[in-house]
Amino acid sequence: MIVSQFFDLLETCQGGKNILRIAILILMHEYTDLQRILIDHLSRDFDLYIHVDKKTKIDIDLIRKQNVYVFKRFKVYWGSLNQIRATILLLSQSVIIFRF
Repeated sequence: MIVSQFFDLLETCQGGKNILRIAILILMHEYTDLQRILIDHLSRDFDLYIHVDKKTKIDIDLIRKQNVYVFKRFKVYWGSLNQIRATILLLSQSVIIFRF
């Protein structure tokens, strides 16, 4: 029942087209050349939702582009509640942005 409701919602959001979009969620605490290459490669085919640790000096405008949604809201420590909050933020934003 839940799976069929998901596909009904998916068809409604896509204007009747049965197109499945894949979102990749990334928690990031540094921005190296390897991450830049990964983001460039993945953003061609997928929607990327990235949370950048608020403790960093990373400029999120350097990361943001088409199909890449970047957030910088929480100071994340490994295993902390803020790590879960950042993950939930990305999940919720992927659903909100997907609908529109």
